Amino acid sequence: MPRHQKDGDGWRHDENGNLIQATGRDGTPLVYRQIHESTAPNIEVRIGGLYALERIAQDSMANDGGRDHIRIMEILCAYVRENASASNLTWTEPPFKTKTPRTDIQAATTILGRRSNAQCALEAAQHFRLDLHGADLDGCDFRRSNFSAARFYNSRFEGAHFDQAKLHGTQFQRALLNFATFWRAELVGTNFDYAVANQSRGPLDAPLTFGAIRGISVIGADLSAIDFPSEADEQRKIFVSADTLFDGGTQGIHPEWVNDLRKLQRMRRLAVARNDAVEIAALDLQIENLGTALWSPYTALDLATPFLREKFLKALGLTSWPYQEPD
Repeated sequence: MPRHQKDGDGWRHDENGNLIQATGRDGTPLVYRQIHESTAPNIEVRIGGLYALERIAQDSMANDGGRDHIRIMEILCAYVRENASASNLTWTEPPFKTKTPRTDIQAATTILGRRSNAQCALEAAQHFRLDLHGADLDGCDFRRSNFSAARFYNSRFEGAHFDQAKLHGTQFQRALLNFATFWRAELVGTNFDYAVANQSRGPLDAPLTFGAIRGISVIGADLSAIDFPSEADEQRKIFVSADTLFDGGTQGIHPEWVNDLRKLQRMRRLAVARNDAVEIAALDLQIENLGTALWSPYTALDLATPFLREKFLKALGLTSWPYQEPD
């Protein structure tokens, strides 16, 4: 072969026939092109591997008491975080175009969400949380899945579907939830502190209004695409700070409730100073009837707010895993 002659596919050789350079017909270096192509996701192989891990986790529950189950859950979570990391939490303004996750990412989240009751019980016994924080899960389908106790903080969920999902004690702090749906989801002790749901295409997009809500926390959240909860029985189910945004910018709890609460609290402090047990009991009853006793009239950064939230959860009996971390 002549010196530096190219063969039919652009490979260059020296006078002894040794490869010295490779370029494609389009001028692209073939070595670079082959490396680039070899690292592109082979979705079919990846999905096969994900399902194989699911089978191993299931077999582990049946054969050795779940020895490998949690390790495999950690691997699956790491796979999602590494292959679908959220580069930012910037929200999308309407008109909103439906987003579709990569097929392997949807497969991984589906596997995680359909764990058996025995698998979930093993995780609870070891206080294990699925960890999908910082992930871009826009458009993912979590319907009828079980992600109770999961770590979803700092993740994107625009256009995601959590309809009829179990989300007991799930951590959505600072998550982006625009256009997400939670129809009939079980939102018990779910943490939405600092979460954002401030864009909507219509009333059905308001994500937190249709689920079984009990004891959720929305400290410092921007939920201005969501109607303000006005029913008295709802006031004990949602923990709000003074800087939580609702319904187009309504901030915190209603001002008249704050004024009434502060007035009663001042009166109670005076009664405590007088050691007037009868008056203290009467004021406690008034505060309880007001329906805002376990809401915070302070901002998210005030040290009193987390203390009041603990009181709120305790009043609802949400003092165990996964609603609170173990000591």
